[in-house]
This record gives sequence, structure tokens and C-alpha cells, in this order.
Amino acid sequence: MPSLPRRTTCRTVVRCLAVVLPLASCVGERDQLPDTPITAPKAPLETHLRGRVQDLATALPIGGARVTVDAVSDTSHDDGSYNLQRLRVGASELMTVRAGYDTARTLLPLLGGDQEFIVRMRKTVP
Repeated sequence: MPSLPRRTTCRTVVRCLAVVLPLASCVGERDQLPDTPITAPKAPLETHLRGRVQDLATALPIGGARVTVDAVSDTSHDDGSYNLQRLRVGASELMTVRAGYDTARTLLPLLGGDQEFIVRMRKTVP
């Protein structure tokens, strides 16, 4: 392999150093990557669903309604509030039953974390 004249080699080295040295000096101790890998936050594995049961026509609270998702259920309080804990993430049917009202069924996307949903029930027509 033919060698380059000394003068050309020196110019090439100087040009390379002019580019590389400023880049090398930009990397300081604080710029080093951590030893532990960076991971994305984990999605919640459970959903906690709370809300109220209301009359569709009057928006008044309905107490004593049975609210169920999968095998988890709660009975609404006098103020219509209910609370379902530790539900699986994913689409689930919320079913609400109360004497004097039509059964309410709603498909809910349970995304994880805390969610809120208002159930509106229609009075049964005799």
C-alpha cells in the first residue's frame, strides 16, 4: 500500500482531531448513561370503579341497586354511590339491577387505575 506524504497525513490527522476532540469534550460524567436500564412505566393491572346509580328521568340517586362487573359487586348506598375494587383490566360488562327498574347493561373499557361511571336506570313500565 503506498504511503501518503507526511504533510498530507498530518493535515488529515489535524482535521480529524478538530472534529473528534470537541465531541469528546461534550461527554462529561453527568452525561453518562445509568447502569440500570430505563424501562417504560408499567400499566396498572387492576381497575377500581366507582360512581353513582341515578334515575334516568329525574337524575335522583337510586339506593339498593346491585352493581356487578364480572364476579365483583356492590350495592349502591342511599346517595346512589357504589365502589368496585380490583377489577381486571379490559372490556367488561357492568350490570345494574334494582326492583322497579329495567336492568342496565353497559360494556365498559376498564383501562386500569381509578375510573368513574354513572349508571342511569329507566323505571320499569307496568
